[in-house]
Amino acid sequence: MKRFLRLLLALVMLTAGLLAGAAPASAASCSQRSESHTDPNTGQSWSSVSYCGNDSGAPLYAGANNSTLVGWMDSTNSWFSCYRHGQQHAGGNDVWYYTQGDRSASGWQGRQAWGFMPAVNLWTSTDPSPGVPACAPDMWQSNESQTDYAGQYWPADWYSHSRAGAALYAGPDASTTVGYMDSTTSWFVCYAHGAQHAGGNDVWYYTQGDRVVGGQGSRRAWGYMPAVDVSTRQDPYDSIPACSGGSTPPGGTIPVGDTTTTTPPKPATDRSFYVQSMDNAMADGFGCTQANLDVANSVNYVKSSYVIFAFGGQTSNGSGTQLPGLSTIVSNSAIESYVEAYATGYHRCVRPVFPDHGTHYPFVNIGIGTNNDITVTAATGRAWAGVVNDVDNWLRARSGDIGSTAQVDGANDMEPGFSGSIAATRAWVQAFHDSTYRLLTNFGSADGCPVSMSTDTRVNHACNNGWSMEDIYWISQGVGRASAEPEIYNSDQPKQWALISRYGATAHASGCPYVSGCGIPYIGVWDHHATGDGTNTATTAWNLMWQYLGQDSRTAMVPAFSMEICYTSQATGARSPSCQWS
Repeated sequence: MKRFLRLLLALVMLTAGLLAGAAPASAASCSQRSESHTDPNTGQSWSSVSYCGNDSGAPLYAGANNSTLVGWMDSTNSWFSCYRHGQQHAGGNDVWYYTQGDRSASGWQGRQAWGFMPAVNLWTSTDPSPGVPACAPDMWQSNESQTDYAGQYWPADWYSHSRAGAALYAGPDASTTVGYMDSTTSWFVCYAHGAQHAGGNDVWYYTQGDRVVGGQGSRRAWGYMPAVDVSTRQDPYDSIPACSGGSTPPGGTIPVGDTTTTTPPKPATDRSFYVQSMDNAMADGFGCTQANLDVANSVNYVKSSYVIFAFGGQTSNGSGTQLPGLSTIVSNSAIESYVEAYATGYHRCVRPVFPDHGTHYPFVNIGIGTNNDITVTAATGRAWAGVVNDVDNWLRARSGDIGSTAQVDGANDMEPGFSGSIAATRAWVQAFHDSTYRLLTNFGSADGCPVSMSTDTRVNHACNNGWSMEDIYWISQGVGRASAEPEIYNSDQPKQWALISRYGATAHASGCPYVSGCGIPYIGVWDHHATGDGTNTATTAWNLMWQYLGQDSRTAMVPAFSMEICYTSQATGARSPSCQWS
């Protein structure tokens, strides 16, 4: 009905224009009408709106800027509920009008085309147009649950518009920057009182940003944003809770001290691969499968996933890799295309979840993986950062569709048993970090490191081939913008990684910049069960890791992801046994 009325009004206006000569845009004005509209994204309602002429196909954005396209307006005489000042646009001012459009952009169907239109696309004589009220800022609650880098859990979050590029801080003050928020529609889990900021109050909101800064990788961009950068009608907002360390995950408690309690529910298993065939159609299909799994597993919260594609060791000049278990050499550009095909398939098949609570889509984090075998140098580290940067730029150029449901990081299966020495591996890691802002995930092993939980972690114990606990700690945390998703396919490995994290928390306690301490930030756990090789299932591996980390309060955390890896050839039936996902 709304579309019909708009088209009818547009036809009347067009007819009048043909008979009397269309008025120039500079002479146009808006008219007020008593009409009720409710925005399902914020819960705000309006009893009167303003009808204004506008360009057909005008874009609509999530905020008063052009960073996030959410829809389009096809009709040329449309209603607008309010305006907001924001980014300056081609019309020469910073006024944006809020309305509901006719079409949604891909990935934003849950917003039902509600968004801001730049004033340049309206036929107004002055901006803001007289009679159009200013938009009241607001937050809206979602049923998403969130767990931060320290294992703190919240059963719900609150969305609000935020300033693009807003800084995030380690505490409710501006002393230590830990990350940045690029998106303009962001969620927050709680607030805290702290230092007074430019907004004139002392309220800060806790959230996870889009980018980390150097030396703060373990926080995964979790930090406090000053209320001046958040669009709220009051601070603190009336329903968001105060920050008090989060709460207990459903089904169990976070372990503290030397005791462990009921194991929390393991996240659904994500599917990763040793790549043995550069088949982009297959990669697209893998992406679609993971998207369908994430949608199906979004029951009490939005299920995001972390997957790794292991492309083997790098060639001597860093221009490609040798695929795992094969002599096949593939180029970096082919690797980039493969990952882009996976992201495309994921986006094609992902569907919104919890549509009654706004726009919520599952999201995939893709680790582009190599290893410290064959050629391991600073030059190959820089080359791998180039691969990650290329795909990251490709996704960012498609932030309105494919890039809205996927992001990429670097990944490296770093093991003492591989040919790359610890000196060469450290050089590779440092060069990678110097060449990209993206995270590096170590999905390797800790061969030869201590396994007794009574080990004195004040001492830097030796591991195999000249490596030490300090070395594995450094490539997984100490270098910054780093994390680990270690392989846990036997009973010793979770002990090794828990002890290395405990060593880091001990050896680097003095001057530690992280609120949660300097243990390794484990984003997840993976195993070989799907290949038919490992003795641990995904559940066993994840539970063991959680249990051993929980024996020390400084390392206790709930890993956010569980992953299994399989050969792509097994997934297509060319090997036996086929992938045994658990």
